Amino acid sequence: LEVVSGSGVNIVVSLGPVTVAVPDVVGRTQADGEAAIVLQGLTVGAVTAANSDTVPEGDIISQNPLAGTFVVLGTTVDLVVSEGPVTVVVPDVIGQPQADAEAAIVAATLSVGTISTQNSSTVPLGNVITQSPGAGSDVLPGTTVDLVISLGPVQVTVPNVVGLAQASAEADIVAADLGVGTVTTENSLTVPDGNVISQDPVAGSTVDASSPVDLFVSIGPRQVTVPNVVGLTQAGAEAAIVAAELTVGNVSTDTSPTVPAGDVISQNPVAGSTADEQSAVDLVVSTGPAQVTVPGVVGLPLADDESAIFAGYLKVGSVTTENSLTVPAGNVISQNPTAGTTVD
Repeated sequence: LEVVSGSGVNIVVSLGPVTVAVPDVVGRTQADGEAAIVLQGLTVGAVTAANSDTVPEGDIISQNPLAGTFVVLGTTVDLVVSEGPVTVVVPDVIGQPQADAEAAIVAATLSVGTISTQNSSTVPLGNVITQSPGAGSDVLPGTTVDLVISLGPVQVTVPNVVGLAQASAEADIVAADLGVGTVTTENSLTVPDGNVISQDPVAGSTVDASSPVDLFVSIGPRQVTVPNVVGLTQAGAEAAIVAAELTVGNVSTDTSPTVPAGDVISQNPVAGSTADEQSAVDLVVSTGPAQVTVPGVVGLPLADDESAIFAGYLKVGSVTTENSLTVPAGNVISQNPTAGTTVD
């Protein structure tokens, strides 16, 4: 540009770039801090995360450049944003023995809290039933973890049900917080049909609640067939009765014109009947024919003689005739056996 000699020349001297003060965003939420940076004509730079025990999660821990620093417009401001305190994961200790559970809690930089106990039918004695906080929770280091430790199942006393009817026995077992186990039937000479002979566990035992009690229930005596002992000697009959698992009952005697002395005339129950084992079989044993005294009939008329013989449970044998100078005709001269003899 050509100008007149001596003309003035205006000069503009640079003040350098426009600068602004970096705003203070520490302690503000990330969104608020970034908005303040942009509003100041600056740019949000790197945003990193870090744990902090004092700055709430999501708030700004620090900034670079620092607040109040003058920088050129558009300069980037880096931020460090809080992730909150450092946390640890609560380990799963349910089902573990108490000592192992406590060791796992301490190893996770946590503390063992309150230890309480309760009964459990599923968790073994001394093992952990529940924990609080639950497994997998994110908590601060040093947080206490409370444990509930198993005392094992509730212990109950087995009631005495021997001798009871099966239904009553089962009701008593259930009422004692136990279960009815295996029911087995057996013959019994002493326990009535349908009643309990024995139990397992025995009465008075201490067992886990809901555990089973096995019962052995009577179906009464075993039934056996009565043998035929009529006509046997008494000893033979008694041996046969015992061999048939019966007992010899009342033994009485009676005369018999047909059954030899010492042999069995009759029995009760009769042969072939069914009876309870070890029940009694009564016997009637022969003493042989009845013994009677022969009456004296010498000198009596024959008709009177026969009446006297019949009255003595005898019978008239051979009747022969003979001449006699002293005995009237029709009367008895002699007899055989003689009067006073003892005969069948």
